[in-house]
Amino acid sequence: MANKIVKANKNTTRHAKVFLIVWGEIGTKGKNKQQFIKILANNIIAHINKHNQFSNLTPILRRISGRLELSFKQDLNNDFTQNLVDILSKIFGIKHFMIANQYPLIKSSESSKPDIDHIIEYIVKEIIEFISSTFTKHNVVNTDALTSKISINIRRLDKSLEFKSQDVNKALLAQLSKKYPMVYRSLDYKSQYKIYVEIDKKFFYIYDTKSKFKGIAGLPVSSSGRVICLVSGGIDSAVASYLMMKRGCDIILLHFAHQEDYTKIEKLKEVLEKYHPKTIKLIVVPSRKIEKIVVSNINERYRMLVLRRIFVDIAEKLAYKLRAKAIVLGDNLGQVASQTLENLACLDYNIALPLIRPLICYDKEEIISLAKNIGTYDISIQPYQDCCSLIVSRHPKTKTTLIAFSKEYGKIKPLLKDIIKQVIEKVS
Repeated sequence: MANKIVKANKNTTRHAKVFLIVWGEIGTKGKNKQQFIKILANNIIAHINKHNQFSNLTPILRRISGRLELSFKQDLNNDFTQNLVDILSKIFGIKHFMIANQYPLIKSSESSKPDIDHIIEYIVKEIIEFISSTFTKHNVVNTDALTSKISINIRRLDKSLEFKSQDVNKALLAQLSKKYPMVYRSLDYKSQYKIYVEIDKKFFYIYDTKSKFKGIAGLPVSSSGRVICLVSGGIDSAVASYLMMKRGCDIILLHFAHQEDYTKIEKLKEVLEKYHPKTIKLIVVPSRKIEKIVVSNINERYRMLVLRRIFVDIAEKLAYKLRAKAIVLGDNLGQVASQTLENLACLDYNIALPLIRPLICYDKEEIISLAKNIGTYDISIQPYQDCCSLIVSRHPKTKTTLIAFSKEYGKIKPLLKDIIKQVIEKVS
């Protein structure tokens, strides 16, 4: 189906199960907000369509006040619902989301203009039914079996409605105190268990604390443009790629492979794709010829730095060809010899595109913790012979000057010209 936000279905039944999706940082985007919301909506549909289990289902997105409402033409069983929770929890741009019961604000047989008395009566009835279904073992209305404290939070999403949420709340409390004293006595605004009622122009929604889930926030993927991420197979570069997606970037992975079997990199790509609406492009460049030239011509203390600079040069040329706007590295300031300020300056020198280092100020334990949370850690620590590990010097230069670096790198630039040209030509 076309990836777009569709209008509400006028034939909505009295009670439907929907997902309410709340964005975070998108709300600060001013005039560009609508474009970000559109990208988020397209990404949600794309994430769902990536999974074969949803191939027979038709997702529908409807824009409501400060929300996206996700529903399906078909009913979802518990397994599908849980799988959908897992998918939504990995979509950048979503601050949190809820599984809610949706009700039409005014029944089709009644006046199209909302009547406050009718709304209160209707909402109170549905709240009581919601409480009853939540505590199925208790007769909520007629007994004092409900001992847990609850909080009922009412919010008016559409500010154009002719009543305020305080009006609804006041009338609701009056109804509860008269008709349902047991529920009224259980009310406590400090309670950790809350029932939420959100009222929009045509529908209202009810959900509880247990039906509210945290998202991973950030910006929708592709809203910030395309970048090339250098991935080595270690912990840092995979996490850096994840963080760039969180800032709205569509990522291309670039790996320089010493060995022919790079299954580990493909596994990291599969994990990162859980957070990406589409298939991530992976470019693998055999690096043995480049390594041989570096080892044969470059002073041992400069080899690692020169090799990394060659990779950056190739990445820049590929970025221009693939219309990427920046190059992403997993550098962490001071972590290893090649990541001192002086050596990082050598990597940046004469590079026109931005070199972005999302992890530059992270503590190593913070990086490891994030890698575990996103699911790349166990793969990253698997043994893998990457090119950089083979040319590590016992005493690498930590404070390289641009003059010394340029002198060393200049030794092999003519030898690399044809190799780099062939690499660029093979990529499409």
